[in-house]
Amino acid sequence: LAEVSPGNFLDWKEQSRSFSHMSFMRPFGLDYHVEGAEPEDLKTWLVTEGFFRVLGVTTLHGRTFVPEDFAQGSEWVVVFSHRLWKRRFGGDPGLVGQAVRLQGEPAVVVGIMPPEFQVPVDIDVFSPRAITDRLRRDRYSTFHPAIGRLRPGIGLEQAQAEFRTISERLAQEYPGTNEGVHSVLVPIADYWVGGVRPALLLLLGSVGLVLLIACVNVANLFLARGMEREKEFAIRRALGAPRGRIVRQLMTESLLIALAGGVAGMALSYWGVTVVLAFSSVDLPRVDQVRIDLGVMLFATAVSFLTAIIFGLIPSLQFAGMDDNPSLLEGGRQTGFGRTRQRFRNTLVAVEVALAITLLVGAGLLMRSLFNLMNVELGFSTERLLALQVFAYGPKYKTGADQVRFFDQVIENTNGLPGVESAAAVSHLPFVEASIDIEDKFTVEGWPKVPLEEEPETYVTRITRDYFRTMRIPLIRGRVFETTDDEDTFPVAIINENMARRFFPDENPLGRKILLRGLQPKNAERPQLREIVGVVGDIRQNGLTGAPVPEVFLLHNQNPFGSMTFVIRTRTEPAALLSAAKAMVWEVDPQLTFYDAGVIETMITESAGNERFRTYLLGAFAFLALLMAAVGLYGVVSLMAQQRTREMGIRLALGARPADIFRLIVGRGMVLVGLGGVLGLTGAFFGARFLQQFLFRIPATDFLTYVVVLVAFGAVTFLACTLPARRATKVDPMVALRYE
Repeated sequence: LAEVSPGNFLDWKEQSRSFSHMSFMRPFGLDYHVEGAEPEDLKTWLVTEGFFRVLGVTTLHGRTFVPEDFAQGSEWVVVFSHRLWKRRFGGDPGLVGQAVRLQGEPAVVVGIMPPEFQVPVDIDVFSPRAITDRLRRDRYSTFHPAIGRLRPGIGLEQAQAEFRTISERLAQEYPGTNEGVHSVLVPIADYWVGGVRPALLLLLGSVGLVLLIACVNVANLFLARGMEREKEFAIRRALGAPRGRIVRQLMTESLLIALAGGVAGMALSYWGVTVVLAFSSVDLPRVDQVRIDLGVMLFATAVSFLTAIIFGLIPSLQFAGMDDNPSLLEGGRQTGFGRTRQRFRNTLVAVEVALAITLLVGAGLLMRSLFNLMNVELGFSTERLLALQVFAYGPKYKTGADQVRFFDQVIENTNGLPGVESAAAVSHLPFVEASIDIEDKFTVEGWPKVPLEEEPETYVTRITRDYFRTMRIPLIRGRVFETTDDEDTFPVAIINENMARRFFPDENPLGRKILLRGLQPKNAERPQLREIVGVVGDIRQNGLTGAPVPEVFLLHNQNPFGSMTFVIRTRTEPAALLSAAKAMVWEVDPQLTFYDAGVIETMITESAGNERFRTYLLGAFAFLALLMAAVGLYGVVSLMAQQRTREMGIRLALGARPADIFRLIVGRGMVLVGLGGVLGLTGAFFGARFLQQFLFRIPATDFLTYVVVLVAFGAVTFLACTLPARRATKVDPMVALRYE
């Protein structure tokens, strides 16, 4: 269960008989500060009773939570992650039982988790959360992940049926929040890795194709080596050598080659893993644990030997079972190069080409998709822009006026920094992880009344006055917030173009008064309206792939909020001003931590980490496939030219020009490329159905990508064919006629 409100969860827990233990978590942040070091935000989960029992884990040192830890008014205790324990406290076992100051309050560390315990996000601290009456009534905060352990003998379908019944019951009891709400139970492994499973399967399939291409190359090389020794095998058989012994010799040689290749491959893999991890996305679960271990080495060894056995056995059997007489005749090489084996080798090359083109098309589509993604119009200028996200809550910020004073003071100080063009603050900024996006139901004065559940929704974003100028968001009509707009004047609002187009299609929204349900003061005599004074351009609040949504901007002075992100436009390199910008915040409040801070362009790049990772990795596999296909084709054409040396000499002696020989050899090779190309395009076309889910603004059947891949592949393979063809044209006819 990913999005659960506390009230619904507690009802599910009390009414369900399918689970032995259930718990839900609230994502949180705890500030940790010691003298002489920067304040740090520790990613935290506030967990209810049963959390560690659900996961079936124990601590490395100390204990997990006991029921007494969840009682209201009990001593505050916490459990630390192994990573935090090592990084901040040097792995001191004596930390257990000691108190540390979090949020300025003492918290006793009762346990340290083992290093192998990792939830999908890097959580530093686990803290108990008491169940209060307020939590029981909360059916709106649907951002809590929940987990449970099924009782023995209870299946997922049975539990799902029970939860469906409970959800229907809650929808009748609480129609305002639960009507149309359904519960879906998902195995925890699927929930935590389900988002990246398709991408990992794509990469696994790519690795399989590269392995298959390598195997085809191995088979071709074994065939070529066998043809070189064809007469040797014939003589040995004529002298009484059993066929089984020849097969064993060839297989032994194949296994030794496979062993050498496997050792070299594992040596390269240590470097390869480092490169792969450097490009990996932080969203990949447990990516930091990827390493070459004994299991990986055994698997690689098994694959190497299996490849040698399967793809070395076929050529070995062919040469062990061939007819001896033609091989012992003069010119045995030519006669031994029979049609059956020639067709077999040509088939291998065509398959190799087809697999390579399939991979290249997939890589090309992903590259174009990534280009489209990174060049999408965001609605604001990302150039030279810094972001620093803070939470101004706690004893220092008891009132909204305290929050307004803090943010205004920091902005004033920051604007005085050399190199700063302008500064502002916003409650939700795209690509800033800890930003809080708020959706609220609304209505407009003069609209017909409809039931609350039928009212439309909009994003609600608080900003300071210079936000639009700092972000360079264009004003479409009306005005932006002015200095005359303050807490003593009539509340004003600005909407985005998407909202104006959707809800005011045939009228001017300026001057209309909007009512936001979630911002109504308690016990107010009349609803608080806000006058729409401007319309601004759309921005992509939901990231690179998200479309613009209706959005209302409110002035922070009139609607104070503690969770805000400072945005700073610089005249120079923004990264150079990051430390100075942090100092401006600490100058006003030295205890505050930054939940996110950095250059916006870097944050945008990191937000596309999964897309970039799979594109680069698939591109590397496709390049390897292209290289191996070219090498395989080069080997086939070279052997063909060598086996037909005498024929080429005769042709040259009878008057054929070198250009004719060149066209003959290259033509044979390109015929194989053409056949493989048809098969590859067919495979790419059907495989594109799976690839479509990873593409952005490009169809999986994009004609230009297919054409570019074919042209590039054709150029590389043509070069691979021309090298042996050029050598064949330079053969002396007299030497060729005496060949063998």
